[in-house]
Amino acid sequence: METLNELIAHLTRQKLLLERMLYRAVTVRAMVLGGHARFLAWAAEDLDRAQEKVAAAEVRRDALYTQLRGLYDLPEEFSFDALLLLTSEPMTTLLATTRSEMAAVVSELRSTLEVISEQAHAGQVTAEQALARLQGVDLSEVVDTGQARAHIDTRL
Repeated sequence: METLNELIAHLTRQKLLLERMLYRAVTVRAMVLGGHARFLAWAAEDLDRAQEKVAAAEVRRDALYTQLRGLYDLPEEFSFDALLLLTSEPMTTLLATTRSEMAAVVSELRSTLEVISEQAHAGQVTAEQALARLQGVDLSEVVDTGQARAHIDTRL
C-alpha cells in the first residue's frame, strides 16, 4: 500500500513537471510564431531543463514499478491496466484519474511540439534559425522538438 501511495504521489509530481514543460513549449511556440528571436535561447534552455526533469521523473517511476512488480509478483512487462485490476478503491480511482490527467497533458504537449515543428517546416523563423542568426550558436546545441517529443512519451 505504501508503494502505491508513493506511485500516486510521484505520478502527481510528474504530471506537474509535464505541465511545466508544456508551459515552456507554449512559450517557445509563441516566440517562434511571433518572431521574437531575442529570448528564444532562454526559452529553449528552459524547455531543455524541463525535459531533463521529466526524464528523471520517468526513471523514478520505473523504479516504483519495479518495486510494485516485486510486491504483486507481476511479470517484467506489465500494463498499467493490470495494476489497476490488482488494486482496490480508492487506489484504483486515484491511479486511473492521475493517468488520465497525465495523458491529457502529454497529448497537449505533443500537439504544441508538432505546431513548433510544422512552423519550422513551413519556413517560418524557428528557434534554431533565430539563434544562428542572432548569436552564431551551434545548431546542435539547440533544443530539438523531436528530441523533446521523445522525452514526453510516457509509458502510462
